[in-house]
Amino acid sequence: MKYFQEQEIELVEYYEKVAHELVHNYFKLSNSYWQKHIYEIVTLRNLENIEITNHALAQILKYNRPLYTKKFANQLDTIFRICIQDHMILDTVDINKEITLKSLLLYIITHELVHLVRFGNFMELFETPAAKREKEEKAVHEISLNIISKFDSDIGQRLEKCYLPVC
Repeated sequence: MKYFQEQEIELVEYYEKVAHELVHNYFKLSNSYWQKHIYEIVTLRNLENIEITNHALAQILKYNRPLYTKKFANQLDTIFRICIQDHMILDTVDINKEITLKSLLLYIITHELVHLVRFGNFMELFETPAAKREKEEKAVHEISLNIISKFDSDIGQRLEKCYLPVC
């Protein structure tokens, strides 16, 4: 299985910050929003076996948080874990030469954060039935492209042609 190296992990960390800011601004979130809706991004090397998939570039899992980890009384008792699938991402970049690792990481992280906002604002349920999941994925794909295009129209145009297997 292919794993991200240090340089690629640094890109994940950088694009998490960029995507976080873009999504925050797009949805006009309050400064305290992310204190109530906790997430973490984890790459393949640190995933548990049940968090690894060969069917998506990333997936979101929802976990219950132990009470002692809560910093604020109004925090939810859950944490969302964005599981980055290094092997799938590296294969996608190898196969599709039009997409760079940087643009793909920005898209994936933005896409997953859009899901989190939609879950957090009850625009969609985390436990969406399979029949509605495809519709939700398409909606999140469009929103993600819209957000990214405001940051870099070139990236948005290159990714617009793709419907990527992101969950």
